[in-house]
Amino acid sequence: MSKIFDVSIKTLLLIIILLLIINATIFLLGGIWTITGAGEGAAYKVNRITGEVYLLYGKKVIKISEKQRDK
Repeated sequence: MSKIFDVSIKTLLLIIILLLIINATIFLLGGIWTITGAGEGAAYKVNRITGEVYLLYGKKVIKISEKQRDK
């Protein structure tokens, strides 16, 4: 009985550690981009490192300046 319990605790800890690693990886990869709503079915995709702004509208991706976005 204790053997089964020990294995399940080790497995549970392994699963928790793997989930934390996956979560951190997704955060690091996705943390560069911020997507905000622009209304009318469009959204802005902003690269926080370079400051590039893209307007996502349907299947179109249009690079715009921050001044154009603020209008």
